[in-house]
Amino acid sequence: MYEDKYTLEDYITKKFKVYEVKNNIAFVSLLDSLIDTIQSYPRIRNLQICFTLLAINENRNTIIDIELYDYKHNDVLLSYDTDALFFYRGYIFMYYGKLFNDFFIDTNTYVERNCIKPIENYFIDDSVYHLIYWSYVYKNNKFNLVDFSESYD
Repeated sequence: MYEDKYTLEDYITKKFKVYEVKNNIAFVSLLDSLIDTIQSYPRIRNLQICFTLLAINENRNTIIDIELYDYKHNDVLLSYDTDALFFYRGYIFMYYGKLFNDFFIDTNTYVERNCIKPIENYFIDDSVYHLIYWSYVYKNNKFNLVDFSESYD
């Protein structure tokens, strides 16, 4: 587990830009669907959870990868290239990658969070720690699921 590896000296406080979800029907529907899905999992429903969202352009397509984590890994996830945060339906999303104006509004606010000091050449084996992973291609104002996995170890 992450928290077993770090001491108080390993922590810093970082400022993160906060964005708000724009009323984009496709994106709001995607987020609502993810949250409704996880709330139907009894094991997950009892955990404090957080999401990561990575957005990239690849071959004229927008790729959106979303991972669900137990919130206890939050301090390490924040240190791993988080560009911004957004909150939706009471959940925290850590955002990485290109920020798409179609999906977000800049709130001009920042929030401070404790996190692990960034480490050069740091790698998180997401497959070990995420609970659920979704990958979507966004094209023609639609999200198409292209990959999905679950892990409960």
